[in-house]
Amino acid sequence: EVLPADKKRQRKLNIGDNDMVFFLSRIYYADDEPINYTRTYLPYKYLKGIEAHDFSKESLYEVMEKEYGITLSRANRSVEAVIAHDEIAEYLHVQNGVPLLLFQCTTYGLVGGKEVPVETFKCCYRSDRFKFYINQVR
Repeated sequence: EVLPADKKRQRKLNIGDNDMVFFLSRIYYADDEPINYTRTYLPYKYLKGIEAHDFSKESLYEVMEKEYGITLSRANRSVEAVIAHDEIAEYLHVQNGVPLLLFQCTTYGLVGGKEVPVETFKCCYRSDRFKFYINQVR
């Protein structure tokens, strides 16, 4: 849905008091089990009409690139352990208190030749069904 940007989203997306955001909430499944719950906010001024897309069938990043000409350039991410509660526990089919991995991210992209924040999201991964691998290269 398209919503007025709250102060937190205004700051993270570098948008103004009267700007709107497109809010997208998704649950990702593997083998019919929920493994990830994601809440995404995008600056609507760059993505007018994006709410017409069906993101259960389309890739958000493909739509951003192909339809809106936004080239993703970088992302700042953090990860931390949190405890499942309320709706997140319900969406992921776990009990309150189960440990989850919380990723927070601000993604940047090129819009009109200028690099700007184009997405902010939080996603919770089930720690009992998901493992991350990190490869480091010098």
